[in-house]
Amino acid sequence: MTFLVLHAVVWVRFVRGFARARQWFGPTRTVVEKTFREAFEGEWPALSVIVAARNEEAVIDGLLDAMARQTHKQFELIVVDDGSTDDTAVLVEERAAGDDRIRLIRQDQAGKKAAIQAALSVSAHPVCVFTDADCTPGPDWLAAHARAHGGPGASLVVGYSPLEGPDSWLVRFQQFDTTMNQFLAASAIGDGKAYMARGGNLSYTRALHDQAGGFEGHVHHISGDDTLFIQAVRRQTDAVIRWLDTAEITVPSPARERLGAWLRQKRRQTSTGASFDRTGVWRAGQFYWTLLVTVVLGAFGGWVLLGMTWLALSSLFALGLLPAARAFRQPFSLGWIPLFLPAYILFIALVPVAGILFPPKRWQSRQD
Repeated sequence: MTFLVLHAVVWVRFVRGFARARQWFGPTRTVVEKTFREAFEGEWPALSVIVAARNEEAVIDGLLDAMARQTHKQFELIVVDDGSTDDTAVLVEERAAGDDRIRLIRQDQAGKKAAIQAALSVSAHPVCVFTDADCTPGPDWLAAHARAHGGPGASLVVGYSPLEGPDSWLVRFQQFDTTMNQFLAASAIGDGKAYMARGGNLSYTRALHDQAGGFEGHVHHISGDDTLFIQAVRRQTDAVIRWLDTAEITVPSPARERLGAWLRQKRRQTSTGASFDRTGVWRAGQFYWTLLVTVVLGAFGGWVLLGMTWLALSSLFALGLLPAARAFRQPFSLGWIPLFLPAYILFIALVPVAGILFPPKRWQSRQD
């Protein structure tokens, strides 16, 4: 019971951190749906949008269409084709012929970080926004990032990225996992201990990239251009880091439709855990380890105690995620949590370990 109580305390702390993350750090400003359009004052900066892509011909048109619909027109789009073997580059070139804001860079397969670095080196604007080729941001997405960097300003902005897909158990479970991860990310930002972000909806200044050392120290990881970078920013700079989850800044992407593809993606993402700094290890560890130890001790106590532990944890997750589910406008019901919880516990006990011990060697596209 001791670890169950400790885990409940962690939930309370993190829920409070999540609430703080959703507050704009001004005198009385709160960034919510109804006030977002008036929340920022001053000139909005021009933006450099950076996308690293490999074998994304099936989805790149959707991103390019979304960029054409942006209400904030002052931007350039730099797509770095990382050795694609399909028509990704051809599709981008066709669009670039009719829109001089679109630029294509070709490189041999050097990885996502090298692609981002190449784009940063030629970017025309000081504020850079990052997304993925399979994302479809809404029309006010760039306006929202521009507002966040204008007026009182922020050096790094982390936006919300939900998953979309057919109504299946696997997709709903991915949405649950994404909600958990982004709740934890937002909570840490609210507590001033940022350790996690998602590269599909992220913006920061080029100067901050240089100040934090870029990807130095973790260039050997095929992932970490988001999570390990934000840890470096928090550790090495005094940058202002914001979390925003309003509708304008939301960037959906498709969920994986096959279990194997999703597990490979998670293995790649969790492989960065080996390079977490102390704050990142502590922040993630206090949640996951109190959860796992609670379950293990419950299992040793027999089926009755294990059942009581399952009910207690299901209630904790449902209550703790309620503010996030409302803020994120998630399609899955919190009533799924009792069904998801056993699989989630097994997942966090095995997949991160596999990612750290057997990290993937190459950046995978959605087709891999």
